[in-house]
Amino acid sequence: MTPVSARLFALFVLSIVVGTNSHAEGVWTDLEVCRAATKVYFFLDQAPVDVEGQQGFWTFESQAGNRYTCHILDEMAVFVWTNKSGERMSSVSTRVSQTGSELTVKTDLAQEKFAEPLRP
Repeated sequence: MTPVSARLFALFVLSIVVGTNSHAEGVWTDLEVCRAATKVYFFLDQAPVDVEGQQGFWTFESQAGNRYTCHILDEMAVFVWTNKSGERMSSVSTRVSQTGSELTVKTDLAQEKFAEPLRP
């Protein structure tokens, strides 16, 4: 199993345990929400670039070359990534919410509001 498919499988299992995706439809797609959440959670200066995506799981790459996989479950952004020591890490602490066309991303350490989707 490749590292990407292993990450996707782990997120798939988590989605079954936590529940299905019922993220409210709005101006923002789940891909755009994940891109914004990735920027905020990982303290990126710029929007990450889309690397790949399939069935609700997206992998982004930062300017530094780090890769992060994201999936939206309800109002939570689920992340999986590999740290510099090669350990697989995950987080379910990022909350996202939409009010009209505004997206709010809140992590344990930061909060950011977006008026429109980020462009990679």
